[in-house]
Formats: sequence, structure tokens, C-alpha cells
Amino acid sequence: MVTYKDIAQKIVDREMEVIGQQLAMRTAREVEGIEINDEGDIQELEGEGKKLIDELVKGYEEKTGKVAVSIIARTVKEIGGDEKDLPERLESRM
Repeated sequence: MVTYKDIAQKIVDREMEVIGQQLAMRTAREVEGIEINDEGDIQELEGEGKKLIDELVKGYEEKTGKVAVSIIARTVKEIGGDEKDLPERLESRM
């Protein structure tokens, strides 16, 4: 089963491809409760997974626009993340 950490990692990986490693990692590090190393690997999620995913997606949406949410939703669905309890901003795009 896919974990929230798996989902968060896939989101960060995808955003590194789309907007670049520096901006993607900086955005992830702005979310309180997400610890990410210098290679872009999530080391720890501390807190409620659904809320952390929502904050992460919100951060990317604020930086790059609503298209980021659609790209992220598609990416999460590809790994089976749509079987988890996800934030409304993602579920509405799946």
C-alpha cells in the first residue's frame, strides 16, 4: 500500500522535473512537518499525512499555478495514491 511519504516523495520528484530541483526542494522545505535532504529525498513526515500533502500541493500551486495541481494529481494516481484519503484539491482533479 502506498504511504503518504511515498506520495509526498513522488510529488517532490515530479516537481523537480517540472520546475527544477532548487525551487521544488525549497517549496517542500517550507511545509512544516516535511524534512527533506539535499538530494531531494524526504526523510520524515511529521504530522497528519493528508494535511502535509495538502500543504505541499498548495505550495506548488502558489509557485506555479493551478496546472501544478493537475500534474500532481495525475502523478499521484499513477502510483495508486488515489486509494488514500487525499486532500480535496487533489481528489477533485482525479
